[in-house]
Amino acid sequence: MVSREKGNFLSSDKRTKIVYYVWQDDEVETKRGILQMAHGMTEHIGRYDEFATYMAEQGFIVVGNDHLGHGASVVSKREWGYFSEIEEHPMFLLVQDMHTLRGIIEEKYKSDNLPYFMLGHSMGSYVLRAYLCMHSDGLAGAILVGTGKEEDSAMKLGMGICKALAKMLGWHHRGKLIKRLSAGPAYKGYNMDGSDIVNSWLSHNVEDIKNYFADERCTFTFTLNGYYALMDVVLYDNQKENIAKTNKDVPLFIISGEKDPVGNLGVGVKEVYDMYEDAGMKDITWKLYKDDRHEILHEPDRDVVFKDILSWINVRL
Repeated sequence: MVSREKGNFLSSDKRTKIVYYVWQDDEVETKRGILQMAHGMTEHIGRYDEFATYMAEQGFIVVGNDHLGHGASVVSKREWGYFSEIEEHPMFLLVQDMHTLRGIIEEKYKSDNLPYFMLGHSMGSYVLRAYLCMHSDGLAGAILVGTGKEEDSAMKLGMGICKALAKMLGWHHRGKLIKRLSAGPAYKGYNMDGSDIVNSWLSHNVEDIKNYFADERCTFTFTLNGYYALMDVVLYDNQKENIAKTNKDVPLFIISGEKDPVGNLGVGVKEVYDMYEDAGMKDITWKLYKDDRHEILHEPDRDVVFKDILSWINVRL
């Protein structure tokens, strides 16, 4: 039976209690490893319960937190999609929170000497990529799910617009204009607001999409601060000098839906692979799942994705 334990710690913003969960199968006596997850934009770690349960049943301790501005790590709805008042690299707070959680879990299970893996989906994949630039030493592997590549010029322009609007409206203002501008050509033909769930950009899983849009923790609009932070970390991830800081011995698995607009329908995913390959990463694999959209951990064929992740980890234990 898989149990889920709840905990919290003080965020690197020095004011927010970050909520995290630990999944493990109490009937599996010998644990095989630890997997830490980072969720995506406008969602929460609870949406990963099925995948976490699957991995726990395979003998892994699975852990993940609600980021700043998300899920249970907020004190009021006003804070949804808001990270921090600091302007320089606000997303680094999420990076540090992930590192704090890693420290808590490594300390708790240090006597078991378990290999430590990390997985990030969508926004979480971009934060994980920044994390790898700073704290990759000691990791047994990292899995980037639903990631992509955006042009530096577009990110700088978007950040400039956020700054200009924030001067007039404040950083807590909901960035509806930025939301519209961020949906590029790859999103054409996809429904973004849940009014046509069959054509949703998220996945083909109709029931999951219904649940997503019925969940107020998934339907808020990011603040200008949130959009600025996201574009800032995407820009950071693009820079060769930052990628070069990643430990070249850490294995990477980059996976995405073939029809995922975040990955520019596969083109951006290959560009991310090429960036890491050019940086000299020694063990890097990428895979696109045919016809799948953005949330491959929720797609109808997610059992294939689950097994692929498990198989990739098993080889690197």
